[in-house]
Amino acid sequence: MRALGLTAILLLFSAAASGQPGDARDAQAVIIDLADAVEAELDCDIAVLTDEPRFDELSDRWLTNYSASGSGCDEASQALHDRGLANGILFARRPTLEQLMVLIRPMVRSAESAFFCRITLQGTPRIEPVTGQWFVPYLASGDGCDDAAAHLREQGAPLQIVFLRRFDNQILMR
Repeated sequence: MRALGLTAILLLFSAAASGQPGDARDAQAVIIDLADAVEAELDCDIAVLTDEPRFDELSDRWLTNYSASGSGCDEASQALHDRGLANGILFARRPTLEQLMVLIRPMVRSAESAFFCRITLQGTPRIEPVTGQWFVPYLASGDGCDDAAAHLREQGAPLQIVFLRRFDNQILMR
């Protein structure tokens, strides 16, 4: 029991000594402070997408997702990256909803024309805050829709975009 208490004290001391936040609440406070500071310095609107960061034991860093828009965002992204690493935090930039729509429109058009499948986006895409993946629900009708779905999966995967095919009642009745 005493060894367990000593281990906990050593872990807290090592986190404090490294400048790394000790728990998710502390990490989130540092994340917000860093994002606010960079946003104030550069022409970039930054939105932290993660309500509570996740600690990655492999990299020994807190992981968080954010989106950014504005003319100074490339410089802001580098500043967040550098300041985050100095504080044991890894910032991962994810597209805003508007940026996402620009990315997926050509993917959908390509799948429609290549596989003779009519694709209709259904609802508003949503981001999963922990993983940073965008989920894009859609309906599809036509003979080549299974191939179109595979094509969309392949196109979206490197960008952490997950296309979710929904089925309407007519398709389910077949």
